[in-house]
Amino acid sequence: MLAELAARIGRLDDAEALLTRAIELAPGFLAARQNMVMLHLRKQRVTEALAEAQSLREAEPDNPAFINLEGVALAKIGDYTDAVLRFEAVLKRRPKSSRIWLSYGHSLKTLGRSTESVGAYRRAIELQPSLGEAWWSLARPPVPSKCAARFFGTESISGAISIRSWVNCAQVSEIWRGTDSQLMRG
Repeated sequence: MLAELAARIGRLDDAEALLTRAIELAPGFLAARQNMVMLHLRKQRVTEALAEAQSLREAEPDNPAFINLEGVALAKIGDYTDAVLRFEAVLKRRPKSSRIWLSYGHSLKTLGRSTESVGAYRRAIELQPSLGEAWWSLARPPVPSKCAARFFGTESISGAISIRSWVNCAQVSEIWRGTDSQLMRG
């Protein structure tokens, strides 16, 4: 599809125009709508991406690719709890997808479910040892959600970010040292 090519070379506005026209001409062309979700995500238009992903799910509720897209969009808007549920649903059907295990691990880690996220990252590495992002994610210390909220300046991750109180690096490091031995076992 020409829109895919335009997106790959960074001509996102051209890709969007082509996809918009394709969807106008054939609203049931789900591949074009799927590409539109990915384009919205690339352009940081997560609300539009989520709405289109949910529309795809309505069209084909059991399609793992559409469930995954919805999970990605949910994670991008900060709804990690629902994102985890979507990724779990997809992993039941595609347990050998390293990228979905990676996304699942990211959402778990953000929710503060560190032990489970380590398991997800390890599974992603087991499936694709060259997946550097999974290795990197294992190496980065998890930050408990309350600490992360203070560090990033908000108590509500999905709310507007405002600078309130900062956690200095020593505090984050102290938290990491306390969980390090638990995470690296088993």
